[in-house]
Amino acid sequence: MTRMPRSALASAALLALAAAAAQAQTPPVPAPNGAASAPTGANPVAMARPPADPTAPKPFADVIKGAKEQPGLFPIWRKDEKTWIEIPKDQFNKPFLFSVNVANSIGERGLYASQMIDSDMAEWRRIGNHVQLIALNTRFRSDNASSKLALDQAFSPSLITAGPAASAEHPDRKSVLVDASGFFLGDIPGYSTRLEAAFRLPYGLD
Repeated sequence: MTRMPRSALASAALLALAAAAAQAQTPPVPAPNGAASAPTGANPVAMARPPADPTAPKPFADVIKGAKEQPGLFPIWRKDEKTWIEIPKDQFNKPFLFSVNVANSIGERGLYASQMIDSDMAEWRRIGNHVQLIALNTRFRSDNASSKLALDQAFSPSLITAGPAASAEHPDRKSVLVDASGFFLGDIPGYSTRLEAAFRLPYGLD
């Protein structure tokens, strides 16, 4: 049996250690097409599920939790200082009478309480998660097809107010909520303009 010199054994040991160190430092081969490899034990179904949309409306029940309902054509929900209007699915794109009344006023220069400012045939419209209240054109009408097209182009419906839906659809009724304060606490009757005309001073709602 031939003995190896000690120097040869030492060189072989150094080569083995160098090979092991190089193998430990070699980075893992990436998955094809830049796809990240799934960790061991991960659920592929859970990983394929897209993340929740942070801008999506809250569930209907979560929004009205603890609120009190006032039944009506459009049910009203109240909780503390918050008020929501529930719009049933079958009431979208369906005309109804929308009337603007002044409950309180200043009692002079034609600005009195209990005034009926205006009334329109209006309807709710929904575009995605956006809800609109539209005043329909009922003043100019025609039974002639050509004239009707011209009137529709010349006198389009008017936007009264709009805003995002405050909730996702009700699981059974398919209705949605809108924030009443965001919809109706604006100056829909244009009262600030009337005050400015009466007193020559700028006014705005609180």
